[in-house]
Parts: sequence; C-alpha cells; structure tokens
Amino acid sequence: MHVDTERALREAHEEIRRRHQWADQERMIRQTADGERQTAEHEMEQPRPSPLDWLRRLAGAR
Repeated sequence: MHVDTERALREAHEEIRRRHQWADQERMIRQTADGERQTAEHEMEQPRPSPLDWLRRLAGAR
C-alpha cells in the first residue's frame, strides 16, 4: 500500500509539472502573438511616406 501511495504521489507530481510546462508554453505563445499584433498595429500607425516624399529624399540625397 505504501508503494502504491508513493507511486500515485509521484505520478500526480509529474502530471502537475507537465501541466505547468504546458501552461508556460501557452503563455509564451500568447505573449508572442500579442507582441506581433502590437508591432503590426504600431507599424500601421506610422505615417507612410508618399511617393513625392521619396522623390524629395532622393533629390536631397544627391
């Protein structure tokens, strides 16, 4: 009986460890997705130079 209890506790501990590891992986995936979304939103907020602005830059670079 004592051996069975130890085995059950060991298996429960291993299951908890696996679930924590899974939760950590899920959290990292969500953080990465949130970061990519925020980066994309930030890039969209940045004003894009017009073709005329590009020509002015090219003319000024010479």
